[in-house]
Amino acid sequence: MIPRRKLPLYGLVLAYGISQLGTLMSGLAIPWLVLVTTGSAARTGLVGFAEMAPYVVAQAISGPVVDRFGLRRSCVTGNVAAAVLVGAIPALYAAGERLTVRGYLSRLGDGMRFLRADRLIAGIALMVAVANLLDTALDSVFVPVWVHTRLHQPSGLGLIGGAMALGSVAGALAGTWLGPRMPRYLTYAFGFLLGGCPVFIALAFASALPPVMVVAALGGLAGGALNPIIGAVAYERVPARLQASVLGAFRASAWIGIPFGSLLGGALAEGIGLRDALLVTGTAMFLTTLAPFVFPSWRGMNRRPQPQPLPSGEPDAVAH
Repeated sequence: MIPRRKLPLYGLVLAYGISQLGTLMSGLAIPWLVLVTTGSAARTGLVGFAEMAPYVVAQAISGPVVDRFGLRRSCVTGNVAAAVLVGAIPALYAAGERLTVRGYLSRLGDGMRFLRADRLIAGIALMVAVANLLDTALDSVFVPVWVHTRLHQPSGLGLIGGAMALGSVAGALAGTWLGPRMPRYLTYAFGFLLGGCPVFIALAFASALPPVMVVAALGGLAGGALNPIIGAVAYERVPARLQASVLGAFRASAWIGIPFGSLLGGALAEGIGLRDALLVTGTAMFLTTLAPFVFPSWRGMNRRPQPQPLPSGEPDAVAH
């Protein structure tokens, strides 16, 4: 039986988990709603900006607000306001348009069947799932432990994270500019290879901050173009009528390891020590990133499949 004094803590953890689940679902559903109703990538990007920009602003201004009104009142008021505003989106949409789709379970089954049948999409989902598992162990456990034991300065966390973030932004911008001129397969394969394992190895053997920051920045740079490539391949290969269900199943599969990454990282660091944990997970990341070089289906990234017709014979557009 749970002691009464711990009930508020468990309630908070449960509420936070539900809140995070809702945030992830809305992060997928809202841009998708804009894309399928307007067909505009620019408007979809604008909505994505509107979703994420307040997080940055909130980080800057939330401290004085919390100090003024208190933790509990700020938390409750903020979450209630968020729930009302997010709930208003489908309500306003439903007021202006009637929705018809097949049953939820049927569409979910369609998405999973397509994911299993397409070797390339399934392979990407599996590869990203393993990488996310290992990256979560790195970010949430290994880097903090390394900073604590080697540097004894919490500022190192921000510097390493900032270096990787700056590299990722630069990589995404470079990928946007050079992407159409570069082969997707090689860009994806080498981007994952260079952006995955090296930072694990750097942390395993470095005892100073600068080399780790350099490797983290280069890793972010190499991996910055991966998500646009994955998105382009998925939208091109999945028929428009199945994109919502397939991409939802794809994202769920790719993220399935994230909740377990922290547990894995903590267990390894505690059980075999930080350096050995980094070497084990770094080796696992290296082997994972070899998949595009080993399996021929990955070369299908460079091919754009023809649109597939609907069962009724109506033309089915493929998103680009």
